[in-house]
Amino acid sequence: MSSPVALVIAFYNGAEEAVPCVESALANGVEPARVYLVDNSTRAGEADLVMRRFPSITLVSAPPRVGYGRACNLGARAALQAGARHVILSNQDLVYAPDCVTQLVAALEESPEVGIAAPVNYTWDFGGIESFFVRQYLAACPGLVADALQGRLRPSYRVPRVMGSCMALRAEAIEAIGLFDELYFMYMEDDDLCRRYGAAGWRMVLCPSARVGHRHSHTAKGADEGMLCQGRKSEAVFRLKDPVLPISSAVKRLVHRNLTDYASTLLRVRPGLLARFVRDDLAVLWMVRRILAARRREQEVIRERGRKPRPVPPGAGGGA
Repeated sequence: MSSPVALVIAFYNGAEEAVPCVESALANGVEPARVYLVDNSTRAGEADLVMRRFPSITLVSAPPRVGYGRACNLGARAALQAGARHVILSNQDLVYAPDCVTQLVAALEESPEVGIAAPVNYTWDFGGIESFFVRQYLAACPGLVADALQGRLRPSYRVPRVMGSCMALRAEAIEAIGLFDELYFMYMEDDDLCRRYGAAGWRMVLCPSARVGHRHSHTAKGADEGMLCQGRKSEAVFRLKDPVLPISSAVKRLVHRNLTDYASTLLRVRPGLLARFVRDDLAVLWMVRRILAARRREQEVIRERGRKPRPVPPGAGGGA
C-alpha cells in the first residue's frame, strides 16, 4: 500500500468475533503492528484471548465500557502518533473481503478532498447486502444503484453519510476536524462525524468493490431495551447539536418525543422503562452546556467555510 494504513477495532467482550476480524485484516495486507485492538471489555482476560492468537498486533487498554466512539478515538490517536496516514475505524463483528482495505485506501487517495471512504455492508456470509444498509445508505446513492443495474460500477460514489461500523479516514481530515464526538456513548456518533466533515468541505464516498461481512455483535443481542434507551439519548444529543436547526425547534421536537414516549410506557405499564427514559433525559439536560458549546463550534466552522452543510438525517449508526 502506498500509505501506511491502520485498523482500529473497538473491542468489547467478543474474542470469538474479533479473531476473524483480525484474520481478515491481516489477509488484506494490514501490518500486524498497525492493527489496534482497543479493549474496553468488562470481562477480565477477554482481550488476552485475541492477543495470544495475534501477539504482534497492538493492544490499547481503556476503562471498561467507555463507548464505541471513545474507544475508536483512543485507537486512532495511537495510530496517528505512530505515523498512520489513513485510519480505518471498525466494529469487532466484521470480516473484510479480499482487497477491501486496498479499495478504501485507493478511494481516499483518489482526491485530496475525500476525507472518509466506506465499504458496502454485506451479511456475515457475504450472501447479500444487509437490508438495513440498503434502506439507509444505498437508497441515498441512486447513481450507484443505477450503475449497478447496468453493470458499470465506478470505484467510488459521493454520499451524504456513511455507516460507522467501518469507515476509513484520511489523517489530514482527522487533524483538521477531529474524530468521534465523545458526547455520544454509542449510536449516531457516525452521523455526527459525517455532518461535521461535510460542513467543513470534506467528501464522503462509498466504495462498491470494498465489502465487509457484518455479523451484528453480541453486544446488541438481548439488549433491545438498552439499545432503545441509548438510541433516544444519542438522538437528543444529535438534534441539539444540529448547527442549522434552530435550537427552539430542536427543543420542541425533543419535548414532543419525550412526552409521547412517557405516555406510551405508561399505557403499556412499563414503569421501569419510563424510569430509564426520565433518567436519560435528565442526563442529556445535564450535558446541555457541553452540547451547545459543541454546536457553536460547528457553526463557526460553517461560517469560516461560507457553506451550508447538507442535511444528515439521523440513522442507527455506530458500533453495535
